[in-house]
Amino acid sequence: MEFEGEGALIYTITDQGISQTASLVEQSDNQYEDWNTAVQRILYVGDTLYTVANGEIKSYGLETFEPISILKFDQ
Repeated sequence: MEFEGEGALIYTITDQGISQTASLVEQSDNQYEDWNTAVQRILYVGDTLYTVANGEIKSYGLETFEPISILKFDQ
């Protein structure tokens, strides 16, 4: 399996089955993932979806999955 990028895949679960709703994977030329930016958790509050990594939190619109902002932590 070849490493393609970092991020998260969002799925919808219904009575008809499971389908991919969005891809938050960012393509990368790196051969390996970066531990500081690898998504550890996903959560949503109101209309915003958050991905949480060791070194950053990214926010996305829950309806469009368009990026809103990035909060980076000093290491």
